[in-house]
Amino acid sequence: MNTREGSLFTNKTMTIKEVADIFKVSDDSVLRAVNKHFPGYVENGKTTLLDEAMITKIKLEISGHHNLRTTAELPETDLEMMLLDYKVAEWKTRKIKELQEELNKKNEQLTIAAPKIESFDALMRSEKTMTISDCSKHFGLHPKTDVFPFLREKHYLTQRDVPSQLAIDSDIMALRETKRRFDGEVVPQACVKASQLENWRTKIVPRIEEWIESHQE
Repeated sequence: MNTREGSLFTNKTMTIKEVADIFKVSDDSVLRAVNKHFPGYVENGKTTLLDEAMITKIKLEISGHHNLRTTAELPETDLEMMLLDYKVAEWKTRKIKELQEELNKKNEQLTIAAPKIESFDALMRSEKTMTISDCSKHFGLHPKTDVFPFLREKHYLTQRDVPSQLAIDSDIMALRETKRRFDGEVVPQACVKASQLENWRTKIVPRIEEWIESHQE
């Protein structure tokens, strides 16, 4: 802003002609804006003085026309700068709230996933195995109603619920010997090895989920 513009705004009031000179528009353009926003304010025979709030309103009006200079090129009034500052502060407050809510949501998701991630990592670092039921629960599936019926239908389990050769060759199950509690007899039992969990996650679980959907239709 040059010295002339600064002194005019410092005086707090300006005439229609002074406003027109500052904004590089005709007196009539300013007059039309005054009559539009402040009807009856202009009185014949009297000099019309415009205060800062009125000039700001007029500036926004005339800068909206395509043949005039843009708002960014026009002199800024103190009131307009205060309004802009308020809008920026309001935007910052809203943005901070949105980011905080997004962060809380991600933290909540991590909290829910943490036990599964920890158990999966722990199992992968060990040589332990888990039952089909435990494996099913690990992936959020119901063993009796979903997993066992699928494995039997797809011939991964035999009628005695031990791994078929197909399951062993597909590297999704293994066979281990377990001693029964009631009689002490050693019997074969299906199990899932730690190294086979990734095959379950990428190959078996998606197929089970599709199978469940198809049986719900």
